[in-house]
Amino acid sequence: MNKYINKTFSKPDEWIACIDLGEDKVYGKIKDGKALLERIPSPNTGYRFNDIVEIGTPIGKTFIRDDEILVYQAIKVVTPSNLSTFSFEVIIPNSEAWGDLHEIAESFNAIIEVEYKIKYEGKKWTTGYCVTPNIKVLKSILEIFVISGNNRKVKNVKQEFENHDILIDEIKGEDFILELKYPIKVDGVLFAILLLPLLLLMLEVLKLGIKTISDVFGFLVMLLIMIVLDAYIVIK
Repeated sequence: MNKYINKTFSKPDEWIACIDLGEDKVYGKIKDGKALLERIPSPNTGYRFNDIVEIGTPIGKTFIRDDEILVYQAIKVVTPSNLSTFSFEVIIPNSEAWGDLHEIAESFNAIIEVEYKIKYEGKKWTTGYCVTPNIKVLKSILEIFVISGNNRKVKNVKQEFENHDILIDEIKGEDFILELKYPIKVDGVLFAILLLPLLLLMLEVLKLGIKTISDVFGFLVMLLIMIVLDAYIVIK
């Protein structure tokens, strides 16, 4: 689903059509002689995801699954996309990793496209493309991907259309692992379950009576120690 859809295309004339960009073909919506590109085109075409392009009359037909759709030729960009397109090389060891990469990207509201072939599993570097507002978002996506499974590798992250300089040589996930250490997330339900008997014990102590300042201090210290031990158990 296109999360960055232009309001003009919220009620299109055609919900899906094939747009011929010359060196590549992508899907898009049609409205009043224009098309919204909803797949990431090859950078060689000069077009970007979410470009609005002028089109002519249909030049043919094709199929998407079992549905027949019209094919249109893109003429020129009418409204250029304001989203950045990044490319990267990735090794995808299995279909689960491919699915993880797309789910992670979706959680960041990013669009990512990577070709997956069984014969390439864990053996060949594949070029992927991502549309996201900035490089920081993509870096987080790729770091999570790398540390979430074995034999996942990413290198040569570039921003297309700007220059061809490599922005990140290799994604190792080390920075993201450091960020994950703090803050520590505590399981609230387990913490409450373990804390309950400790509180009951404290009530029994209260029944015996607290008569002096030292008794109060000792009680508070005991309570603090139990809470810390409880939290330690949950975190571990």
